[in-house]
Amino acid sequence: MSRPSGECPRHRAGRRRLLASVLCVSAFGCGEATLTVVPGPDLDAGTPDDAEAGTDARSGGDTDHDDDGDRVDGAPDDDGVDEETADEGAPEDAGTDGAIVDEGDAGLPSDSDVEPPPDARIPADGAIDPPDGATDAEIEPPDAAIAPPDAAVDPPDAAPLPPCPEYDAPTVTGLVAAPEIQEASGIVESRRNPGVMWTHNDSGGTSRVFAFNTAGETLGIYELGGARPRDWEDLAVGPGPDPNLTYLYMGDIGDNFSRRDNLSVRRFAEPRVVAAPEPPTVQVEGVEIFTLVYPDGAHNSETIMVDSRTGDLYIVVKSGDGVSPVFRAAAPLSAEGVIELEHVADLQFGPAPLRGSANTTAGDISPSGDAILIRTYSSVYLWRRGPNATIAQAFGTEPCPMPAARERQGEAICFAEDGSGYYTVSEGPNPPLNFYERL
Repeated sequence: MSRPSGECPRHRAGRRRLLASVLCVSAFGCGEATLTVVPGPDLDAGTPDDAEAGTDARSGGDTDHDDDGDRVDGAPDDDGVDEETADEGAPEDAGTDGAIVDEGDAGLPSDSDVEPPPDARIPADGAIDPPDGATDAEIEPPDAAIAPPDAAVDPPDAAPLPPCPEYDAPTVTGLVAAPEIQEASGIVESRRNPGVMWTHNDSGGTSRVFAFNTAGETLGIYELGGARPRDWEDLAVGPGPDPNLTYLYMGDIGDNFSRRDNLSVRRFAEPRVVAAPEPPTVQVEGVEIFTLVYPDGAHNSETIMVDSRTGDLYIVVKSGDGVSPVFRAAAPLSAEGVIELEHVADLQFGPAPLRGSANTTAGDISPSGDAILIRTYSSVYLWRRGPNATIAQAFGTEPCPMPAARERQGEAICFAEDGSGYYTVSEGPNPPLNFYERL
């Protein structure tokens, strides 16, 4: 029988080896094997039939694989090459340039030609080849539906804040009548005595506070005793050691030249105010004095606030450049020793979004704890506070510009006790008490 035209004995030997490999798959169950056929040299040109000889000839005696078939000696890694496109310009392994490698053992395929088990096909980056007919987009990565721990748990104030509240333009409820009040530097509405306001004088004032009603009429003078304050600047009302009482906090915190080694806050239970034909002068008992220091040196401050939820005390720095650090003294406060304040936030007054005067002069936290007010000589801003947010976190939210009366030297602000609005007052004799009703 004549051989086909152009088929030499070497071609016939190759066909026999191919047939032997196919029989191996059928007879010996070599179902896991993959016969790799790659372009070989021209067999009619006298290329040696020995695959190893061909390998040595091409590599110059060196090898790019170790005994396990892995690349070594800095050879390029084939791991990322798609099997379906490996012959489209991809580099060929040094030992597979022959048409079919003959191992010499009954035509069994070599280890290098055996397809690795499924696990071995997972690349180093963890990606898994899609099954036949599926695209990458249709294959969900392992555990894709399993969220990381706590991924479904919202942070404390993930819910959006309510819109900025709206307040009416200021209306004057009365003029502060007491001739002793010449520099009203702080103001709060009493929590114990509805409709009663508390205020005090600025630097030079003695240790006393004044009670008056919203019409400006004096209701009493309350003497605290003790050393004369260096620079009264603000007061606040909030919780204290007895949960059945509310307390006034007087801030001796002014320091125009930033030279003080420490500052002080006085706390006492709110006195009972009783209307009388002549305003009484009352001696206050049980006054505590807290000594505080900043962690980074002296500051001038005119704002103290007490968190109605936690009892923590806050001080906001006043500076000419508008940079106003916020410091906290965590409750419970102790009159023993010195309390080092904690720096918890920074505010920048003057440029947007806190436009206007750069000098902070007063602040207050609402009775429910859901809002914070801070004023400057020209402006008022409000921060909304979620149910689980700290004061520091609230200062990280967008501030709300509020109405502000044109006052001679506005240095006092407070919320109304019933949440119906807020008040401001200025220094000077017989200053007007301005009320801003919530709409």
